[in-house]
Amino acid sequence: MDDYSLKTYWRPLYDQAVSSEDLLISLLSSEFETVFSPTVQERFVRVLFHEEKAGQLKTHSTISKKGRGLLLKQACLEAMETLDQLKELTFAGFTYQAVLSSEQELVYVRPAD
Repeated sequence: MDDYSLKTYWRPLYDQAVSSEDLLISLLSSEFETVFSPTVQERFVRVLFHEEKAGQLKTHSTISKKGRGLLLKQACLEAMETLDQLKELTFAGFTYQAVLSSEQELVYVRPAD
């Protein structure tokens, strides 16, 4: 009972809520993804955000948090329904980078200010 937490308690309900979904795009931070079971997490398509400065890709929580919110806002405004549509999306200087992406990760990069 020592490792029993609120995440453990609620996990079956979170998993059930997405059980019938074919596509799970995660805009969750890594710590919040753990409210889902590892089996559900394996199905996530994660969206990652980087800034490019002097040829180097940088990632930090502020870039990621802002990027997730901006992506969601723009996707809703444009009524996007597919991964292919998300890949075409450009917002706040972020563009999709196919060469950095995979089936389970969509990577967006923008130049640093």
